[in-house]
Amino acid sequence: MALRATVYKAELHVADNDRGYYGSHSVTVARHPSETDERLMVRLLAYALYADTDERLAFTRGLSETDEPDLWRQDLTGAVELWIETGLPDERRLLKASGRAEQVVVFAYGRNAELWWKGVQNKVSRARNLKVFLLPAEQTQALAQLAQRNMTLNMNVQDGTIWVSGDAGEASVEVIARED
Repeated sequence: MALRATVYKAELHVADNDRGYYGSHSVTVARHPSETDERLMVRLLAYALYADTDERLAFTRGLSETDEPDLWRQDLTGAVELWIETGLPDERRLLKASGRAEQVVVFAYGRNAELWWKGVQNKVSRARNLKVFLLPAEQTQALAQLAQRNMTLNMNVQDGTIWVSGDAGEASVEVIARED
C-alpha cells in the first residue's frame, strides 16, 4: 500500500517591503511522503515571495508529477507565466522549463546548493529567463522547525531577507540571488 500525502494548512501573512506587497493567503499544501519539513517550508517561503493579489500562484502536484514545478502561475489560457522549483534540479529540467515559461525561478537549498550551482551554471547560461536563489542550509533547517500541520506564519521581507514567525518560533532566511 502506497503512503499518502499529508495535508498542511497555512495562513500566510506576507509583508514584502521589497515589492510593496502586503496580503494574507490561506493555503493548503500536500506534503509528499518523501518530502522533508525543510522542503515544505521552502515551498511556502517561495509562495510568500511571489504571492500577489491575483491569486493565480498555485502549488502543483510537485514530486508526484514530473512535468510540473513546485509552484506556478498560469495565465487565463493556461500558458505558464512563472515556474518555481525548489531544491537542486538538473539542468535539463531547467532548460525545458525555460522553454515552457516566461520566467523560471529556483530556490536552491541544502549543504550542496553552492556546489550544485557551480555545476549547472554554465549549462543553463543560455536560459535568459532563469533566476536562481541560494538559501543558506542552517537557515532553511531553522525554518523547517516551524512546520506544523496547521500553522499561521507571519512573513516579513526586507532587503532580501525574509523573517518568519509562528507559534513554533521564528527564523530568518537570507535569499541570495545568483547570476550566470
